[in-house]
Amino acid sequence: MVSRNEIRILHLSPHNGDSSAPLKADLRVAALEDNPDYEAVSYVWGSRDVLVDMEVSGRSVGVTKNLDAFLRRLRLPDQARALWIDQLCINQWDLKEKAQQVRQMRHIYSQCRTCLLWMGEIREDIPAADAEEALVILRYMAALFEAGGEEGVAVPASLDSDASFRGPLTALESLSIEHNPWWARVWTVQEAVLPQEMTFMWGSLTMPWETMYHATRTWTGTQPDQLMRRFHVSHDDGVIGGLMAMVIWLKIAKSRDDSPAHLVNRWRFRSATDPRDKIYALMGLCTPGTLPTVEQCDYDMPVVDVFCDLTFDLMLSDEGLLPLSMDPRLEASKATPGIPRWALDASHISDRNTDWFHLFAWPEYEAHGGRHVEVGKMLQRREDSNYTLELEGVFVGTVTAVGDVWLNPPEPGIDRDAAQRQRMRSWEALAHEHVKQGAAGSSELYPGGYTLREAFGRLMLGDILRDSSQWIESRADEEDVDSVYEFLDTGDRYWTRKTIWGMMSNQRFFVTSSGLMGIGHMDTQPEVWVFHGGNYPFTIIPRAGGGTDEYDFGGRCYVQGIMNGEAFERGEETRTATIY
Repeated sequence: MVSRNEIRILHLSPHNGDSSAPLKADLRVAALEDNPDYEAVSYVWGSRDVLVDMEVSGRSVGVTKNLDAFLRRLRLPDQARALWIDQLCINQWDLKEKAQQVRQMRHIYSQCRTCLLWMGEIREDIPAADAEEALVILRYMAALFEAGGEEGVAVPASLDSDASFRGPLTALESLSIEHNPWWARVWTVQEAVLPQEMTFMWGSLTMPWETMYHATRTWTGTQPDQLMRRFHVSHDDGVIGGLMAMVIWLKIAKSRDDSPAHLVNRWRFRSATDPRDKIYALMGLCTPGTLPTVEQCDYDMPVVDVFCDLTFDLMLSDEGLLPLSMDPRLEASKATPGIPRWALDASHISDRNTDWFHLFAWPEYEAHGGRHVEVGKMLQRREDSNYTLELEGVFVGTVTAVGDVWLNPPEPGIDRDAAQRQRMRSWEALAHEHVKQGAAGSSELYPGGYTLREAFGRLMLGDILRDSSQWIESRADEEDVDSVYEFLDTGDRYWTRKTIWGMMSNQRFFVTSSGLMGIGHMDTQPEVWVFHGGNYPFTIIPRAGGGTDEYDFGGRCYVQGIMNGEAFERGEETRTATIY
């Protein structure tokens, strides 16, 4: 086993003019503090069912077919090449060494001379000329950004017609997340973020990774008419859109703009053979000490414990209940066996997730009224029981009426706008049936001094307006409330519709026994509470066969009229709820 600050470096022997010769290499130990010279690699392991033998330090070692192909591309004709490759440089069977080396990856990838990002071999059905032209198009897009416009930038011949563009477009499509597994692997995130220099490799083709970044600037900026005509897609859709989005997300990760919670949420869709790696693979992007338990990368710890520890670490980092608002619970077919309902199950992304909508709005609300999580109590609870939470808060009311869920994506073949407005009308009808209505100046007004019409309109917006990226644009005003009803009547008001869509997606409307309206998790439970540290309220359900104040977790909700501490101003007794 290597020492704490040491790594193994693979010295790949040259082929000496015979590119078909068997692969040979030697492993040598080096101390990171000595700044050894090596190139790191980023690739997808591929299937382990069929391995290819190579000689490593005099022994026969089986490697995956994808790594075998990659090494043959990397092998030089007349000199050895120093590489760091996880499959060969870590003893994968020694869990303690594996944990130690995973903790070192921040330094391994930050200190490498360059990182080689291997997209795999070019698909057999794609002609080499089309693959080359696909990179020409990306270089053209990068050149437009670098030149600050079209002047002096040669237009690729493939943009002359739809026919000439079809082949390169297919090649670009083969690089997208739907067709290339590199984009779906969680390990490749930090591998494409930490290095100072990176090279894109696809079969025999290479390109500086920076070219991809620069191409995204043209994609999100002003595009020449000829380029736009060929793609025939908006900035958010289509073959190139998905590819550009993934590169942009890596750029965001490189800028370190994401909080730990945002980091986990952004890359939750990516996959790993070992579910624990869904978290461990991101630790190189977190400041050391931010998530103190999970950053130990303990492979002896059960998956359930890792996800519980992640949730605790995130709550302690935020000093709040933010991770409980992140669609923590998965469908039964996907869920990690034995995981508590409140724990953030990072193994997959929910089929009915709410994307960034409610996460971005978290700072806009303060349902807790300035009452934050007591870190000491949370640490003690974690020590006593890793599978339950003890939360202090106030009971708001019992759910007495619920509306149907608005599913996103909706059922195929329906008019989405018409169906959404129909669902809104059914929710509005429930509100009229169950919520008291008062005229202007009446004591029967909804909390906040609103008429029922105003309160329902604000509810449908979450009292804020969003931009196209779901970020908060402004607080809702009377004109925005009117826009809600204009959309309800006519389907107009694009930005209002976008905000309402996010507010409704995979949520259901409900009314409480205290006459409050809310929109919450599609699995809304019968009791609404506001907990210390909760910017949103939550729904929970008394635990079957449990003791007093023992509950199963439901989910986050928005309740019109109590999003700024009002629940604590009503004089309700603060209670402690044990959450499972």
